[in-house]
Amino acid sequence: MSFDVTSVERAGTQAGLTVGETDLHEQTAPVVVAPKDSVRVDTIQSLLPPEVHDAIGAAAQAYDRLQADGRQIAFFTDPHTGKITIQLRDLQGRVLRRIAPSEALDAAGGATIE
Repeated sequence: MSFDVTSVERAGTQAGLTVGETDLHEQTAPVVVAPKDSVRVDTIQSLLPPEVHDAIGAAAQAYDRLQADGRQIAFFTDPHTGKITIQLRDLQGRVLRRIAPSEALDAAGGATIE
């Protein structure tokens, strides 16, 4: 995704930018550089490959399905073992049960978690 930002001038100023200052002893005029009409700004999203966009979309759909069922998945890392624990919770945060990583992957792929 990208967007253009048009130039903005301060009220009461002349278009253009003065570069450098003139010396009182020098009789040279300052250099004036005209501003560009717009600036193109690229965001990180335009840099991502299409398969990443697909994965983000699939994750969003899985999240929406879980929310519609009144559930959410929470991931935690055990500080002692470094292993990941995955919990199925209701929308109030109450733990319904632990789930295996394979179940979380299945849910991401569209499967329903019981």
